[in-house]
Amino acid sequence: MNPLDQAKTLFYRALELHGREQLPQAEVVYREALALAPERVSILANLGAVVVRDGRYEEAQQLAQRALQLEPDCPVALAVLAEIERSHKGPAAALATVGRALSGNPNEPDLLLHSSAMRAELGQFADAFDDCERALVLRPAHVPSRLQRALLNLDLGRFQAALDELQALLQQDPRFLPAGEAWVKLLNTLEPGDALLQRVQPALMVRALDTPWAPIRQLLALACRLLQAEPKLAAWLQRIETAWPQRLPDYSLADLRLAPAVLDSALLRALLRQPALPDASLQHLLANLRAWLLARASAAKTHGESPQLLAFHCALAAHCSRSQHVYPLLEGERTSLLQLRHRMLLALNAGQPIAPGWLPAVASYLPLAGLRDAQRLRERAWPTPVQALLNSALIAPTPLLPALRWNRGSVSPRAISLADYLLECRVPLGGFRLPSVPDPRVLALAAGAGEWAIELAVRVLGAKVLALDPDSDCAAACREQAHQLRLPQLRCEVGALAAAGAGGYTVIDSGRSLLMTGAAAPQLLELKRWLAPRGLLRIRIASSRLRQALRAARVYLGAFPAGASTELLREARELLLALPPTDPARSLSRLAEFHALGSCRSLLAEFDDSPLDLDGLSALLQAAGLKFRALEFGPVERSALSPERALPADLRAWAEFEAAHPQTFSGYYAVWVGLA
Repeated sequence: MNPLDQAKTLFYRALELHGREQLPQAEVVYREALALAPERVSILANLGAVVVRDGRYEEAQQLAQRALQLEPDCPVALAVLAEIERSHKGPAAALATVGRALSGNPNEPDLLLHSSAMRAELGQFADAFDDCERALVLRPAHVPSRLQRALLNLDLGRFQAALDELQALLQQDPRFLPAGEAWVKLLNTLEPGDALLQRVQPALMVRALDTPWAPIRQLLALACRLLQAEPKLAAWLQRIETAWPQRLPDYSLADLRLAPAVLDSALLRALLRQPALPDASLQHLLANLRAWLLARASAAKTHGESPQLLAFHCALAAHCSRSQHVYPLLEGERTSLLQLRHRMLLALNAGQPIAPGWLPAVASYLPLAGLRDAQRLRERAWPTPVQALLNSALIAPTPLLPALRWNRGSVSPRAISLADYLLECRVPLGGFRLPSVPDPRVLALAAGAGEWAIELAVRVLGAKVLALDPDSDCAAACREQAHQLRLPQLRCEVGALAAAGAGGYTVIDSGRSLLMTGAAAPQLLELKRWLAPRGLLRIRIASSRLRQALRAARVYLGAFPAGASTELLREARELLLALPPTDPARSLSRLAEFHALGSCRSLLAEFDDSPLDLDGLSALLQAAGLKFRALEFGPVERSALSPERALPADLRAWAEFEAAHPQTFSGYYAVWVGLA
């Protein structure tokens, strides 16, 4: 193959990667093509389009200008220059530049798409939609234009059109992460019970739980909502809730209609791979299934369950282990469990057969690693699901604070700049500009098993992340996930701030270090010393509503010691779940931390409940010499914000917003600050 043909092949491969937003990979292939054809305009311009996204404006300008010397009307190169102007002067200036280019070539789809993006940034959604439609008339199958149309339909409130477009894009290419991210954003705008939920494809939520489309904390609530919208499952949930806290009779759960509703649900299986399932009705379903499967296993001699039922039983047992066996024991379960455990240990010591279903039945209630002679179970041959359960239960550490995590490594992670990541997380920094750092250093303190640290390592381009936690099991769990997800850029160690090295971090996350009683003021003074001059500190602190809920729970439960037994903790959870939905203490169940024993113990016994609102936090920051930069907000806050008004500019303005919308900020304040 001659060099020009080889360059052409490489160019089309790079273009495909570029279209999927796999920018680092696309850049490598574009450069290979450019080495073979240094005067090819399309390669120069598209390489510039990738480089400008990474904030390397000088190189992008050189590439675009070289392309324009060869082809003065090259639309991609003109769009690159407009993007550089946008970064320096804002979207209005960039739109004017694109408009001048369009006056000479009104039917250029790349320029029309760029004009649409600038108008959308300026809030001119109707005009942006018109530009996008004109671009699609010229290129009907162009994927970025179709994505732009879906996003604009979302901004214009045309949710069904946006959903249909996004799901069509994801069916065409499930690896197209921008469409996945937009799909999650759309679901966050829907209210529970919205008829549009019936049109959502559950298989896409399974994919989302496996891939970094959004933080897992967001996805769990959405996935539970989708499960409850499934008609077959909804009928079972209603029956279980009517009977609760009594369990359904075994003959009822043995109904053949249960299999397609529950056992065949890929979405439920995906949720079982998480350590927390933040929905009381689904927890009650799993508690009933666990009791029914225990009864079936207890009745078995040495024969096994069907492969389908055994696989589900093992998945349920692994979930119970990850959540540290948080579900309550129902009537009669304790006696049945002790009898089955005794039978299994007798058979193990006597060398007699053990039914495969006995292991997941016991592991659903107790840590297998705590059983006498548990390691001898690995000497036997087991069906594949049971063997996998054993490997997980007897080898992997169980941290105090289990981590929400993507179930598998992403096939094609969409790494983006730190500034773009913050915008995606709804962290608008106003006039503050982050320094352009090609490899930002990130410190995650008190990181637990690494939920946020892993997210940044996957999503932020070039990030080098150090996750520290004083608990060795948490650090080990974080390290294991980093290995499974192939994240060499994430280092997980045991320790606190003193183990962070020389400082100079671009971003520091406080983790749970500021959540405990009396920790905030002295910690803030210490943390600022480790920031780079223009770095950012992410403070995660219990919100005013969460503190009210904690106080109400502690009044209701009485003194709750940090060393509370497992049984006392389960009873406390059930008492809180039985409260009316309007009771402040009941709102604790909306937190993922409530749904695993270790984190729930910390929540109820150790979290700071002293009065603190956004005004009080503002005073704390001022005393520590820190300046407010931004406040993260989620779907509830986003729906309460007026699109016609600018975002609150400081914590006092956010406090006024919170007072006017008391349903907001039910969990945590996540505040970004810098050095004053």
